[in-house]
Amino acid sequence: MLAARNTRRSILGTVSQATPRPQWRLPVFVCPRCRSKAASTKAASTNGIATKTTAPRTTSTKTKTADTKTAAAKATVTKTTATKATKSNQLSKQKLQTRSPLAEQLGATGIWHYGRWARKTEGTDAAETNAKTASMSPRAKKVKGDKNRVNIVSEPLCKDILKYMSKSLRPRHTGCDIIDIYPGAGLWSQTLHKALKPRSHILLEPDAALYTPFLQPLLDKPNVTLVPKSGIIWRELSNVLTPEYLPHQTPVANLADPPQRNDTLLVTANLAFFPKRRFSMFESLTHLVLYQFINSIRASSLFHKYGLVRMLVWVESSDRHALLARSVQRRRRLAVDGELATEWITEVAGPQHASSWFVRDTKLDVASSRGALARMHAAGVKMPKTREPEHVAALRRGRSGPKPKVPPKDPADLDAPPVFPRPFHGEQKDLEARFAAGEFAPKSAEHRRMLQLQYRGNREAKVAEAVHSLLQRRDALADEHDVHATRTHNIRRREDQWNAEIDALSGSDRQDFALYRDNLHVFRQDPPVLSWDRRTLEPLLVRDDEFFPNAPCSLLDIQPKAMHPLLRTVSKGAAAAAAVTESAATESSTTPTSTPPLTPTHDLGHSGDIFELILRGMLSVGAEPVRKAIEFVWPGAADGVLPHCPSLVDRRRGGVPVGGPYGELSARSLNETQWVEILDAWMRWPFRPTLPQLVARISEDAAEVDDDEGMD
Repeated sequence: MLAARNTRRSILGTVSQATPRPQWRLPVFVCPRCRSKAASTKAASTNGIATKTTAPRTTSTKTKTADTKTAAAKATVTKTTATKATKSNQLSKQKLQTRSPLAEQLGATGIWHYGRWARKTEGTDAAETNAKTASMSPRAKKVKGDKNRVNIVSEPLCKDILKYMSKSLRPRHTGCDIIDIYPGAGLWSQTLHKALKPRSHILLEPDAALYTPFLQPLLDKPNVTLVPKSGIIWRELSNVLTPEYLPHQTPVANLADPPQRNDTLLVTANLAFFPKRRFSMFESLTHLVLYQFINSIRASSLFHKYGLVRMLVWVESSDRHALLARSVQRRRRLAVDGELATEWITEVAGPQHASSWFVRDTKLDVASSRGALARMHAAGVKMPKTREPEHVAALRRGRSGPKPKVPPKDPADLDAPPVFPRPFHGEQKDLEARFAAGEFAPKSAEHRRMLQLQYRGNREAKVAEAVHSLLQRRDALADEHDVHATRTHNIRRREDQWNAEIDALSGSDRQDFALYRDNLHVFRQDPPVLSWDRRTLEPLLVRDDEFFPNAPCSLLDIQPKAMHPLLRTVSKGAAAAAAVTESAATESSTTPTSTPPLTPTHDLGHSGDIFELILRGMLSVGAEPVRKAIEFVWPGAADGVLPHCPSLVDRRRGGVPVGGPYGELSARSLNETQWVEILDAWMRWPFRPTLPQLVARISEDAAEVDDDEGMD
């Protein structure tokens, strides 16, 4: 390609030699006969001055001036384009407010002061101006560091978090080994060290030259080791996971056995980056590392080779939703992997949730918060009043007693039409209050706007009523399946009528129906499907200025669990395949009683890898019914696999017996039991594709998966 490009440029240069019109092109190319002139032409081009190829060496002043103006104009356009391209990747001055001594020390390093605004001199103090001039001098030696990293700079925040987690943290992990990835300024690391008193504390910090002065109080302790390497590069992390650094840890001997908890090891990491760094198909580098952390649970790799290791991970606030989905719209591969591989994923601290893109029925959020508060009360955990989010404070104000008398899920709350929070609701209430106070007259611009919003709200209320009525009818059909299992013909006819009514709705109304149906379905199950709805803690409220730069972050508490044997990565070979099959038959309560015989021509040792491909393919069309989604993975799979998955229609296990495109479960609403059952039936399907065939198909058809992952 490079040779073709050079040939094309040479041809263009030759044509320009024959053209009497001047050619203002950088760099200038000449034909071989004029090669003697190339030296002077190249020198002029290097200096950014366009030179006429056919003109003599001595040109008029007017021509030189025009040439200089043309080059300057081109340079200005290039500079403007580059500025626009990099503007979104630069920190603004508002993100560098220093409200604590540690933030001031980090700001004084100058690492985060870059871009056009940082080059402007602030203040009139001569000493300050001289200091800034000296720091910008090329001779001044400046410590380098990652400009995208975010540090925790609030000591009260760290203390509040550890006190909040003390009942589950201190009894289990006091005196453990700590692997600390990207400690940065080290405030969180020092507070955690003081609380747990570990026998060893390993700091993996690639910017050691920058952060060593901040980490020195911690490094003065005898059991703390600083390793100047990156903990998110697995080759460097694996060099630390050795007896040299962890003499008290022993890898699991038999990976075929179900792994056990290892409370003698704790991993904490600060993966908060602002602005985000996109990496390949992942929206951010943080998403990639979280995916690999979760995937290492299945593979018993990295630090999970010592057992199931608890992880405390700081992430930038917008990155939390990829792993801890709050609605089925956000429940994609990483969130499902997290549900399958962890006992819990809890957001311990984070900013106020203010997403207006992916929302669900307000009553579901209220019921979810009530459940979390009830679990907190049962565990004796109290939230500091100064750290209460708005929704928690509102629930406490509406409660009559000190104890949560309302059950976690009140059927009376859910048996009503849905209410979706919309951005215009606040504007509508404000306009209605102003109109009632007589601040504007009828037929004014404000009055017309108020009427528009009222019309929109009334229409949404009618759609919500219709959606709720349709779901009630589906529940009635499901009840008839349970009571009159033999009268299927009459039930199927009514199901067809019900599906036809939904199909007659507009596209947006059908979408609202599907969202409400799926969100209600995953919440009604016991326990709820989403990790967010199973949380044991409500997140503490954090402020922007408690981090430097001022990008709000969230702390995720991740506790792995022993995954189903079919989901775990095992070695190749017939013996490994037999071990997986036997283990799956003994440990799984969802194995079908009547299934096709196993096909020995396929390697069952790849079951974990096959599941990742099935999951990717089905969730790329997650809003579609399960039958259509699995056909997307491989043609014929719906007839070969789904008949052997009874949990899909068993209401006691999260299934729905109602058929049709709108009655059947969607791929994004499947629970753990159903995913495992689908994989088990797939592995027993005689006509299933080989692993290379499945890889080729999923790579072609699901290449655009997770395109809208970053929308908030």
